Order: sequence, then C-alpha cells, then structure tokens
Amino acid sequence: FFGAQMSTAGMSAGATYELKKQKLWEAAYAPGTSIAMTTFMMWMSGNDVQIFSIMITLMAVMNSLKSFFGANKTFEKLSSGLPEELQAEAMRAKAMFMLINAGGLALAMVKCYY
Repeated sequence: FFGAQMSTAGMSAGATYELKKQKLWEAAYAPGTSIAMTTFMMWMSGNDVQIFSIMITLMAVMNSLKSFFGANKTFEKLSSGLPEELQAEAMRAKAMFMLINAGGLALAMVKCYY
C-alpha cells in the first residue's frame, strides 16, 4: 500500500519529464476507449427510433461535450511546472484529446442523421 504512491525524489529530471510526457499522452488517448465502446453500443442499438437508441445517442453527445469542455481541467495538473520544450508537447497532447472528442461527437451526429 505504501509503495503505490510514486515518488519522484530519486528520479533524475529527464526521467521525471519523460514520465510526465507519458502521462500527458495517456490522458490524450483516454477518450478513445470510451468512444470505441460507445460506437459499438450505437451500432447495437440499431437505426430505429426507440428509447434505447435515443439514450445511447444522447449519452454519446453529452460525454463528448463534457470531455471537450473539460480539457483544460484534465490537462491542468499534468502541464503545470513543465519546462518550455514540454509545454509544446502538452499542447499537442491537448489537441489530440480535443480531436478524439470531436471524432466522438461526429460519430454521434452521424447516428442522429441515420
């Protein structure tokens, strides 16, 4: 239990920055797993107008919008205290996060169309 908390006291600065960079990209790709599951659920719900398909579509829209507008809060802890060269990496990770969420929203809009 006590070893679960990661300490950066014994790590070099390069290793710490590499760990932060890895965490940035993990956070950036995190919405992809939920989008894959939501896409499968939308496919399984069919094209009929039923309460289940409407709920799944609304869930996809709301989750994408919540993640999209909460991007600053998601990356706030991860990008604070980074050196200048990693600030650009944080912006690229945030852009990927936004792009994945925009893709999820586009999938939900396609489901609304059909």
